[in-house]
Amino acid sequence: GVMEAYYGKLGEHFMRETQSRIHWICAQVTGRRVLDVGCSQGIVPLLLAREGCEVTGVDTSPQAIEEAKRYLANEPAHVQEKICYVNADFLSLNTQDAEPDTIVISDVLGQLAHPEKFVQRAASLLKSDGCLIITVPFGVNDGIDHKHTFYLLEPLRLLSKYLHVTQVEVMGSWLGMVATKHHNVTTPAPISLDIELIATLEKAFEAVERNKQSRLNALNDETQALNEQNLQLQAQI
Repeated sequence: GVMEAYYGKLGEHFMRETQSRIHWICAQVTGRRVLDVGCSQGIVPLLLAREGCEVTGVDTSPQAIEEAKRYLANEPAHVQEKICYVNADFLSLNTQDAEPDTIVISDVLGQLAHPEKFVQRAASLLKSDGCLIITVPFGVNDGIDHKHTFYLLEPLRLLSKYLHVTQVEVMGSWLGMVATKHHNVTTPAPISLDIELIATLEKAFEAVERNKQSRLNALNDETQALNEQNLQLQAQI
């Protein structure tokens, strides 16, 4: 789970990558009322509530919500009273006319057959000038529950259909985007791939390629060492 990853129980590299992503998400939040869609074990609600935000965490997994509530029980009362956890489907969630300042959808869109429905729902719920923060795995992800491969263009298209994309961030194997809801514009701005954005994407591709090349080189070295050992054994026989 994300809580184990965040606190280093799944290895240091995974911890640092998870912490970097979670801290980036929290830093982009605007306003006090936050809706965290796919909250898992509740690390984002906890961090935000500690800083005074009022957070609703939603997840379709009853187990995730129960675990989130157990973690919350260890927090001081002033943190506990700022968080509400709901076991529900986001598309049918009863928000009681609340307009969140920020909606977070982290590591969810790639698992959906129709991610556009979630973005459209988020855009309809946000208050004017509110923001949507998403993160998705960047590039190929072979996880059994992932239905989409996201680079830059598809998430950009997805969000730009309903909102104005204001920030794009590539964090290792993750892509983050922030999009805002403008009260004085009836249609979202057209997609703009400026030089800076293309440069960001190319740097991200380079990082992915270098990582894979390093792994391939390491495997080649291991294979060569094994071959040499086999030759030495055969010579001894």
